[in-house]
Amino acid sequence: MGSGRRINFVFACVLAFMPSVLGASASGCHRDDASDEVAPTPSAALQPAPVDHLAPGELVEGPEKIFGVALPRELALQRQFVDVGYAAGEPPQVAVAKYFSTRVEGGKVTTGDRGAVFEAVHTTADANRTLRIEVATANDGPFAGRGSRVTIRDITAVKQPDLPDEAARWRAAGLNPNGTLADPQHLK
Repeated sequence: MGSGRRINFVFACVLAFMPSVLGASASGCHRDDASDEVAPTPSAALQPAPVDHLAPGELVEGPEKIFGVALPRELALQRQFVDVGYAAGEPPQVAVAKYFSTRVEGGKVTTGDRGAVFEAVHTTADANRTLRIEVATANDGPFAGRGSRVTIRDITAVKQPDLPDEAARWRAAGLNPNGTLADPQHLK
């Protein structure tokens, strides 16, 4: 078939199917010009975003906690001991540091290229507990080089009992003032 015949054949095929296509589209759609036009209200354009929208990079509080501090949803609790807890996750350390800065108060904050340290801070929920929070870029595990690693230490000072003199302090430790055991039977 020559190129002229091919074009004529394609044109003939299009013309043959055209009435059925137009008929189907015309019968399936009814267009009402008055209902298609909706004028935007000027108040809709000026209304602020709802308060439940997150800012770019903002993290959401998750269900896991370390010493009463809620972790971001994107961080996973790895381990927790009596005085320290560890978490890691996908978000960058800058976003995680910003997350903790809104949930702690007092103390001192040091930031740098490698992360942030919140020294001697208190949570807004528990002012009696003193914490040290370290946020750094993860250097190992599945988030190495791109995610965050968080260490939270409970550094609350243990209140020592008020003892009247040095001999009372030795007795409280179970020793005599010369350093020997006060009760040798205690070891047996």
